[in-house]
Amino acid sequence: MTLPDCFRPFVLLTCCIALFLPRCYFAKDSVSAPVFHGDLSNPRRMTREAIETEVRSRAARYLAKQQLVVDYYRIGRRLAFPLPLERITLPGLPVPGIEDYPWEIWLSWEMEERLNSLGWAAEWFKDGSAASAAGRELEALARWQEFTPNRRLDLCLGHTVRTLWQAYTQWTWLTPSVRQAIGKALDNSVVQAVPWVEKRYGGD
Repeated sequence: MTLPDCFRPFVLLTCCIALFLPRCYFAKDSVSAPVFHGDLSNPRRMTREAIETEVRSRAARYLAKQQLVVDYYRIGRRLAFPLPLERITLPGLPVPGIEDYPWEIWLSWEMEERLNSLGWAAEWFKDGSAASAAGRELEALARWQEFTPNRRLDLCLGHTVRTLWQAYTQWTWLTPSVRQAIGKALDNSVVQAVPWVEKRYGGD
């Protein structure tokens, strides 16, 4: 099923709803987000040059990694997932006191951070290596059958779909095949999310 472009903004609404759902494991910052090296005490000093330098630095660090390393620092675990990610992987590791640990949320945060860094480096600086890596990983993400293992509106759904939506609407470097794959994935995410929206907020 392919939805007209006029329906795709609904995906953004879905993301916003999911991102603001209360979750007991919500963290303010992305997992393992690289530290900004500028002067945060005075936002006026965050010049264009400083921002571009930081994005280049982050992209270079991510390009050097062949795996997605997720720091589950709250439970003292650091796990590496092979790239590109073909599906959501839930580690079969026990977490004392937490029966259903949200592995997928931390994974989606780190994946979003990585793709943001590579994607904007490709967009702003015409970085071919960043574009190649991000394009390959976005195409794999677009092939996911589901964007959350929980079959409900949640942060994993919100972050993965927001990553795809940003790429589709903001990054001009995408190849036609990758852009088409992302468009189909966004269509699928809307179809999947509609019943969850109706279940939570009603169908009227």
